[in-house]
Amino acid sequence: MAASPFLLSPLLETPGISLISTRPAPGATWASFSSPAPTISPSSANRCRVPGRAATHYDPGGAGRDARAPPLPFANLEPESITPPFRPSLIVRYLHAPAEAVWPLTGPERKFSFHFGIDPEAYERGTTNGVDFIVEVRGPSGGVRPIFQQSLRPRQNPADRGEHAAHVVLPVFAPGSRLVLRTGPGEFNDNSWDWAWVNQITLTGGGPYPAELFPGFNRVPDSADAENAAAIEVDGAPALMLHVPGKVGFTLTGPERKLTLQFGFLSGAYTNGGQTLGGDVVVEVVRAGQPPREIFLRRLQPVTVPADRGPQTASVALAGLAAGDILTVRTAPIPGGNNSWGWTYLSRLVIE
Repeated sequence: MAASPFLLSPLLETPGISLISTRPAPGATWASFSSPAPTISPSSANRCRVPGRAATHYDPGGAGRDARAPPLPFANLEPESITPPFRPSLIVRYLHAPAEAVWPLTGPERKFSFHFGIDPEAYERGTTNGVDFIVEVRGPSGGVRPIFQQSLRPRQNPADRGEHAAHVVLPVFAPGSRLVLRTGPGEFNDNSWDWAWVNQITLTGGGPYPAELFPGFNRVPDSADAENAAAIEVDGAPALMLHVPGKVGFTLTGPERKLTLQFGFLSGAYTNGGQTLGGDVVVEVVRAGQPPREIFLRRLQPVTVPADRGPQTASVALAGLAAGDILTVRTAPIPGGNNSWGWTYLSRLVIE
């Protein structure tokens, strides 16, 4: 029976009161443990020895947490909040719809994965009409971007029974954003028997951005900051919507000499009722210990200036730059303006 992985009971949830906390040196992990067992017969052994599996802990911000603290039984990073505040079981976290778990995003997070399903009792004995599982990013100003949604209707669809898995690439987000995993009551807003559960939640960070987030770029940015950014198409060509304000940054290696790009406003920002006040597209260079130096500025006011409508192009010389300098391309409201209808985009960005 012990040949397959199993959970210890009682679960040791308190940081510092765990086998992991007794590791002899930073980075070490326990490989096995022994525990007294009651004597069943005179010939039985009174001790057993089984292998242990070390659990990794990911803390992207390192906000004063004990790196030795064991992870929660259902996630590798403790949520900032869970509503309603149910405690987890040994194996899963129940998120009876409607419910949500929230994690702060600090910058390096790149991917989110989890397993989910509906308790069999809810459709074998109960009458659940299904649950919606939703992942979204909430920006600091209150904007919401759904990035995953799957509905399970296990009574009607046998394929929706059992365990399911999701692997989500996080979009570009602004500092102060939140990642939300929530459950909804589904059809007719009926949450009776909506015994939804989640586990094996993993929020991973570090490393480069996935190239798919920056279509039409010949190089993936090293940094990005935008509350509203998305891969789109403009006139049949791939582009990055970089809603005002937003920016992408590239750490230069030394030989770069030219930046070319296409940019503009999506037509809905100035037609069919769109009322953008305009926006600036700015290219800057940041060198360590120095303030940003502007090397390109193009102001767009497409509502009042017909020439500012449609795609715009730029070629910017990168003379005098050195390895380690940061090249930033950003969108910003015009002086005295705001970001309402600020539907700016970048495409065909090439650094050479």
